[in-house]
Amino acid sequence: MPGEVSDKLDLKARQLLGRSVALAPELERHLILSSRVEKVDTATRAARSVSYDTPYAVKQHEAQLNPGPLTSRKAPTQDGAAGRKYLERPFRNMVGEVQTEVGQVPLDVTRAVVRQVKGRS
Repeated sequence: MPGEVSDKLDLKARQLLGRSVALAPELERHLILSSRVEKVDTATRAARSVSYDTPYAVKQHEAQLNPGPLTSRKAPTQDGAAGRKYLERPFRNMVGEVQTEVGQVPLDVTRAVVRQVKGRS
């Protein structure tokens, strides 16, 4: 069972990453190329971290900026138009299916990533 949960969690984390990349602002692809999924299991819980590792990731995620020309050309997805909240929107939309398919309630990884990046900036 633990291996099955881990495999399902890996799949959902990769799906979240793909959905967030589809929404991420794009200029020179640095933000998108910095995206990653990491295994952050504890002794009691399987967990994955989906993050972006650039100094401006939080600003792009949180600020109400007008999307640039490359971002504006991205087609809208099931999570909306490309731009701000590019990680949070797909995460919030996936919470129910993760809970159903994986069997555990997802943690709010968006807040953890924002704190992590803010601490580095």
